Amino acid sequence: MFIFRSLYIEVIRPKLKFATSSTIGTALDYLIFIVLFNFLGASSIYSHAISYSLGAISNFFLHKKFVFTLRRTVLRAFLLSISFSIFGLFLSSLTLWSLLTLTQLNERTLLAKIITSSLIFLFNYYS
Repeated sequence: MFIFRSLYIEVIRPKLKFATSSTIGTALDYLIFIVLFNFLGASSIYSHAISYSLGAISNFFLHKKFVFTLRRTVLRAFLLSISFSIFGLFLSSLTLWSLLTLTQLNERTLLAKIITSSLIFLFNYYS
């Protein structure tokens, strides 16, 4: 029983916390995107830039609160996180734009966003 408890506390629980907080950040990203694009009529790239940025900021604070223990100041950690997020925003915006203009997905913006998010997730995971 002790081994399973230890495994849960050291391995499974941190991954569950990370997955849960990341899911909340992604849900916020999609919610903001849908509101801006579908209901307010903003362009897909503008909607993506705003929603991705707010999702990244919410992810930082959720991860700070529930997942990671900071070894640097909050400001320094935030700036480091944001600098990675800016690269992710550029890469995901380029991917979304490419999918919407160079493929048959120009009428399926949400599907293009889902594909973009999946590709960026894989990129982030393996890099």
